Amino acid sequence: MTDDAIADDYERRIRGAYRNVPAHASGLCGVCSAPTSGPGYELCVPCEGQANSGHRLAHGVIPLSWAPKGAQGYQDLTQYKEPTATTEQIDRLRILLWLAFTRHADCIIPDRLTRPFAVTHVPSTSGLRGELHPLEVHLLSMIATARPRATPTYVGPIGGDRNSRRTLSPDHWQIDPQTLARAQRGLILDDRWVTGSHAQSIAAAFEAMGVAARIVVLGRALDGTRTDHGNYLTANPSEPFDSNICPVHGIRHD
Repeated sequence: MTDDAIADDYERRIRGAYRNVPAHASGLCGVCSAPTSGPGYELCVPCEGQANSGHRLAHGVIPLSWAPKGAQGYQDLTQYKEPTATTEQIDRLRILLWLAFTRHADCIIPDRLTRPFAVTHVPSTSGLRGELHPLEVHLLSMIATARPRATPTYVGPIGGDRNSRRTLSPDHWQIDPQTLARAQRGLILDDRWVTGSHAQSIAAAFEAMGVAARIVVLGRALDGTRTDHGNYLTANPSEPFDSNICPVHGIRHD
């Protein structure tokens, strides 16, 4: 079986689970791709607040899919970390990542063969996970084989309400410069983007070290019960997932 045939077979296995991220347009956030409060807004509310924080943020945020609540992709992203996660759920996420990097690596990581980069992920902030994060075990290992690992250590508050930790706080993360192995770029893998505060906090911590950061997100979570998300999803019905559509540019490249 050729590589293209393998890719086509993989895509059939996830076609109904995920939704392509639309090309950037009026009414979509210029950072995370989520629907904004209206056509006159260039950013969604969380990204607007982060942009005005004074911190240097990621040079790019690349969601590989949209994940509306209730869809299979959203369930995969919320459940793959649990002991009850199925093999099929983990496989779908691995396929999503594999297809993106197989078909669009040059757009996701420009000059990847000539400009060294380190890879990392967004760790848990609860302080309750003593073992490797499932993101490391199941997904990061797919792209980190020959790359420096620069995993940050969370040093912020633990426990309490999860939403209280969803703030842009670069000082809550420590990164050992030695783990960068002199790479001047950092690729941050995140699973599910809600506000993006943790991923952007890590990006800002990298940027403060002089390391250009880029974030790759498996799924941008959307909530159809919200007016902004719901109206857009209703007006733009889902089509079958097509991995040939570039997650960076929202188009097919010739």
